[in-house]
This record gives sequence, structure tokens and C-alpha cells, in this order.
Amino acid sequence: MNIEFPEYLGTEHQNLIGSFIKFKNEYDLFYNLDLLYKEPIRRLIADGDDSLTIQLYFFIHYHLYFSISLYFRTHLSDSLNSTRKAIDASLIVYKVLLNPSLKEDYLNRKGDFIYLKKEMQKEIKSDSKKYTLAHELLRMHEACSEYGSHADISSFAYRIKLNKKELSMNYFQYPEVKAEQIYYFILTLHIYYLIFKIYKIEYFDKTLKIIDQQWENKFIFLGEELNKKIKYLYSQIEKEQKNNKETY
Repeated sequence: MNIEFPEYLGTEHQNLIGSFIKFKNEYDLFYNLDLLYKEPIRRLIADGDDSLTIQLYFFIHYHLYFSISLYFRTHLSDSLNSTRKAIDASLIVYKVLLNPSLKEDYLNRKGDFIYLKKEMQKEIKSDSKKYTLAHELLRMHEACSEYGSHADISSFAYRIKLNKKELSMNYFQYPEVKAEQIYYFILTLHIYYLIFKIYKIEYFDKTLKIIDQQWENKFIFLGEELNKKIKYLYSQIEKEQKNNKETY
């Protein structure tokens, strides 16, 4: 794809506007997730004991915005890379919340925090009851790493095109099937919901002891809606793939 920089920026802007239209039926899910993240902020006090937990919370919320804005601009791999960083932050928080004495190890880049994901996976292999809130996030971390964080061939998905024996690269990356486009959007929201779940259970509930039934109901409802949407979209993608195979 031969493209000049101003044209690239203009296409990005068009993609962003187009995504708001394309995902108009799903946008409320993002909006409600964002509200969940914002609700506890007024209750946070950045004292010495909780400063790391709170700083990483804002770091994760920033990446929620960044991941979605990248995907809306049709940069799938970069969006997944951003999401991976948020998962990294959530694993750190989870480890420290379960064992606050490890905070200094993280700050000094020592111990398990050098290879935290591998260490957690090793512990889970020995005891499946450990880090239960992180099991799915660890699997998502692997997928984000494969498709978004390395120069792996998988990261070229939806980019490389062969036309009349000429190889070209698209600077914008998105699935052509609409169900798959929506699937990646909802999957990203689901990952950030799982990250929020760690904070909610291990910090907001246990440490801050936030009691707000309306907030609790919103949290449960959103989780159910995201799960239903993911299952539905996955079934639609499978149908589309099956139809394509039968066509060929």
C-alpha cells in the first residue's frame, strides 16, 4: 500500500469516525465499563500504602482508552499490545494485593516480578486454586503477545495481501467479517472487565470495603452481557468460516 503520511492520518480519522458508527450497538458496553472504572476513583486516597495499587489502576484505565482508540483506528495488533500491558499491570497488582510484603520486590525489580507471568503459571500448575482471578487473563496474555507484541507472523494477520503475485502491506489492520470486527472489540472489553474484577474483589471489596448495591448490580450485569455477546459472536464467526469452506 503506497501511502503518504497526511493520507495515513486522514484514513485514521475516517476509520475512527466509521468505528463509532459500526459499533454503535455495542458502544454502551464500553460506556458502562468505563463508568465502573470511574466510580471508585472519588474514593481513592493515594497514601503510602496504596499508592502503587492506585497508580497502576490509572495506568490500566489509560490503556483501556488507548486500546479502544487504537482498535477504532483499525490498528488491531497495537490495540492488543496495549491490552497486554494492562494485563501485565493487573498481574502485578494481584500479586501485591495477595502479599503486600512483595511490593518492595516489584519496586526493586526483584524476585518473581522479573518473570511474573511465568512464575504465576508455574504456581498455578502446581496448585490450580492459586490466582483464580488471573487464569483467563494469563491465557489472554499469550494471545495478545502472539498477535500484538512481537514481530511474529501472527501479528501480520489482516495486513498482508497477495494480488496478482504482488505482495502488499496494509497500514490498517482489521478483519473483513463484521462479526469478527465486533468480536475483537467485545473481547477487549471482556479483558478489561476481568482486570477490573481483580481490583473489585481484592481491593475495593476487601480493603476499601465499598458497599454499593447499585454498583454491584451494574458489575454483575455487565459481566453477563459481555459473556453472552462473546459466545454469540464466536458462533457467528464459526458459521462464517464453515460457509467459506463449503464455498471453496
